[in-house]
Amino acid sequence: MGRNVLIVESDMDFAIKLGLFFGRKSFSPVFAFSIREAMAELRAQTPVLVCVNPLLRDGTGEDFLKKARAEGFDMPVVSMEGWLPEELPEYLPERLPEYLPGKMQAG
Repeated sequence: MGRNVLIVESDMDFAIKLGLFFGRKSFSPVFAFSIREAMAELRAQTPVLVCVNPLLRDGTGEDFLKKARAEGFDMPVVSMEGWLPEELPEYLPERLPEYLPGKMQAG
């Protein structure tokens, strides 16, 4: 199995920033912007992690997860929102551990 991370996000700019973050950590980001696209990517190769936005173009993150589980996919999932408070710097992906409670584990 590869080190693919499936990013299911309706905001392309945020998806790209998140993809750059995972790319720097030696993961291969795979992008989907709808439930339909996300399911196609899952069927092509099961990722080691899925990052999903609660609001997608054709439904919700929960809709996607229900569909994925119904088809037998079982992978770790992080639910995320594609906005950041204005007080956080633009370079957040590199400094993400500084803004989270506790310590992030390096992969």
